[in-house]
Parts: sequence; C-alpha cells; structure tokens
Amino acid sequence: MSKYILSAAVIALTTAGAASADSYFTYLGTQQPGNVVELGTVVSELPGSVELFDYRGGEAGALIGSTAVAAGANSDVRVRVNTEPRADVLAVLTAADGTVLNETRVDIDRN
Repeated sequence: MSKYILSAAVIALTTAGAASADSYFTYLGTQQPGNVVELGTVVSELPGSVELFDYRGGEAGALIGSTAVAAGANSDVRVRVNTEPRADVLAVLTAADGTVLNETRVDIDRN
C-alpha cells in the first residue's frame, strides 16, 4: 500500500513540475503606462488566467486586471487594468484550479 502512495506522490510532483516548466511568458518588454498591459504570447500547460497585481517594494499588492487563457500558446495577450499602473506589475499565470504555473515582473515605464 505504501508503495502506491509513494508512487502517486512522485507522479503528482513530476506532473506539477512539468506544468510549471511548460507555462511561460514569451515577451515582457517595458510597457508604457495605460489601461492595457500587453504580454505578447503566453504559453500555458493548462487552461486558466493571467492576473496582474500592483508590484511595489518586491511585494504583490492589489489585483488590477485579469484575462482568461487557454491551454497552449495564446498570442497577443492583453490585460485591461482597472487602474493605470504607476509602478511595475506582477503577472501571475494561474491554472483554473488555482495552481500558480508561472509569474514574472512586468516593467512599466515611469518616465
């Protein structure tokens, strides 16, 4: 019985790692301030969403926008934001079950 439990745990860890490795943002150039953040192509192992959070002092703040993504490559992903970012934002790629697949900081040009 314990062999089966151990095998299931190994499979779960391997699967989670594979999802994370196959989910990523392909373009994250510096963004101009505005009500839309352009993320280019977002590749997701599972269907889910990209959520954008205010990101100051190295910490995620309030959710400012989100958009759904399908499994696979999602081209020209644009996220409309509730409030124009005045600082960098944190883009979080999340599966439909809430699992975080990837995250990255998006530079917002403040000049």
